[in-house]
Amino acid sequence: MTMHVRTNVCCCLFYLSGVRHLPTDLLQKLLCLIPYHVAWGCTNSFWVYYVLGEVVNTEQSRGFVGIVCMIDFSTSLAFSYFGNLMTKRVLSSQTPMIMWGWLCMTTIGLLVLTLSNHELGTRRRIIAYAVTHGMARAVYENNHKAVIANFFPEHETVAYSVTSFSKTLTSGITFMYYAFLVTRDIYGVVVIVTSGLGLLGYLSASVIHQREIVDGYKSLRSSSLSLNSDVTSDNSLLFVADYF
Repeated sequence: MTMHVRTNVCCCLFYLSGVRHLPTDLLQKLLCLIPYHVAWGCTNSFWVYYVLGEVVNTEQSRGFVGIVCMIDFSTSLAFSYFGNLMTKRVLSSQTPMIMWGWLCMTTIGLLVLTLSNHELGTRRRIIAYAVTHGMARAVYENNHKAVIANFFPEHETVAYSVTSFSKTLTSGITFMYYAFLVTRDIYGVVVIVTSGLGLLGYLSASVIHQREIVDGYKSLRSSSLSLNSDVTSDNSLLFVADYF
């Protein structure tokens, strides 16, 4: 077990060392995407530590943990398929799905601020809560990782390693941090704030990516015009030589 953990840490550090070789624009995009992974790390830790540990153990839903986890997992699978279908046939980008994931994470935090454990712990509400978490999980595991593949086609391994490392590190830190928080309201505030920062980071990365596409198109167009002018000039010289 210790050897397995040590191997994973070494592999992760090896890929993280490749960050310094990234171009400036790619590094900016990567830094902008990290807050979304941090947000999911906080949200998932909150779900495991507080919701499954405290809310589901109320009188109304005690012994309901297995069913809640099954609903969460099933929703994640179904919504991943739905998200892929919508992105390929209806939507032109991943942005609407990312915004939906942000909305789900924000809802998870807001419900804790507005409802008590007794109110949230009813079976009907806890099922709706599990569905919301499952949709947020689907967006993170499916759509947001597709964004990484799209934004970093030539540096996909480094990007995946950095974002996964940030999510895992945040999950571990927040899981321990939640244990020392006194009020449940702080849990919700942390989830809401980090999810908002994650959405802003994604939108910033999208702007940088679109700018790269436009700059690349302009560069390609100028190169094509330059090549056409060279060909025209060569043809003119050949015509003059044939004339004489």
